[in-house]
Amino acid sequence: MRISPKLEIGNWKFQICNYRSWLRGDRRTMILLGGALVFCMSGCGLLPSDEEEKEEQRMSAVMLKARIIGDWQERSASPGVGKAPAECVAIGEEEARCLRDEEPLERIDLFADEEDHPDRRIECAYFCRKEALYWYHVKGGEEKVDLVYGPFPLPN
Repeated sequence: MRISPKLEIGNWKFQICNYRSWLRGDRRTMILLGGALVFCMSGCGLLPSDEEEKEEQRMSAVMLKARIIGDWQERSASPGVGKAPAECVAIGEEEARCLRDEEPLERIDLFADEEDHPDRRIECAYFCRKEALYWYHVKGGEEKVDLVYGPFPLPN
């Protein structure tokens, strides 16, 4: 029978097993080893970092914007694009809300003239993630319009 060597560092006690290099210790040791493993994995690119998550969110926002622009170009080219009923969406200065369930809508800026332009035109979309619907909002321009079109389902 072989005797396993023991190692003591402060209050921590390690015992190296007979034929393998496993460390056995108390709960703190296991937590430290787990933390070291997570730290190593994040440094090696095995776990997503905050920058990668932010980049992924930016890419999903860009893809959503591109899908809305493409869908709106197809819809606006065909006649009969309908304005949104007044009871469908409430657009304020700060946010827009779906009046059916009072959920806030996500604003996606699509086009805007410069701030100092005399007939500034702003085009944006309001997107409901829950129902995958969007409303297209056009405001300003030479005609001083304030039109909301939709709701439109967002195609895959």
